Parts: sequence; structure tokens; C-alpha cells
Amino acid sequence: MAARAQILVIEDDVRMQKILYRLFTEQGYGVTICGDGQAGLDAFRASRPAAVVLDLMLPGIFGRDLCRTIKSERSDLPVIIVSAISDVADKVLLLELGADDYVTKPSARGS
Repeated sequence: MAARAQILVIEDDVRMQKILYRLFTEQGYGVTICGDGQAGLDAFRASRPAAVVLDLMLPGIFGRDLCRTIKSERSDLPVIIVSAISDVADKVLLLELGADDYVTKPSARGS
């Protein structure tokens, strides 16, 4: 049996962790969840994930810095930013830092 591709999720919101875990495991991926930037960096360096799903507002190491570090060490690794920050300038900056895509989290507040 072939090993499942592993996705590294670096997200401090427990609710989003559960959503992303369920989403990816239902699609057949293995999932590693880290709740802060340093744990995420350690997990990235200790394994060979197929992709990283990264929040921006993390304790420890900010998502922007983590994205830059990950891409400098593995430029071919897809990094998808998932964040509540919806400012266009932030999205452009992250894409310039090497993020492969940017998904805005749904607002926790009613609209």
C-alpha cells in the first residue's frame, strides 16, 4: 500500500484545525497539525510534506516569516495561505514571498 501524501497544517484556531483535518483526511491525505509557528517550522523540517496550509496570525513565528523560510528551503513546495486578513496588499505581498495561493477564511462574525 502506497504512503499517503502528507499535508502540514499550521493553524492556531482549533475550529479551523478540525475543519481542515476533516477536509484533507476525507480526500485521502495524511495531516499533521501544528498550532504555532515554531512547531510548524519544526514539523516542516522533520518531514517532507506534500503541501503546507499556513495561517498568517500565529503565535511564535508569524506566517509571513514562516512562508519565506519554507519557500527558501523548499521552493517547489506548495504553500497555501488561509487567513482572515483580506487586504489585497497583504495578498500580493504573500504571493511575492512565494505563497502559491491565498484563501480568505470566512468571517466568524455575522455579515
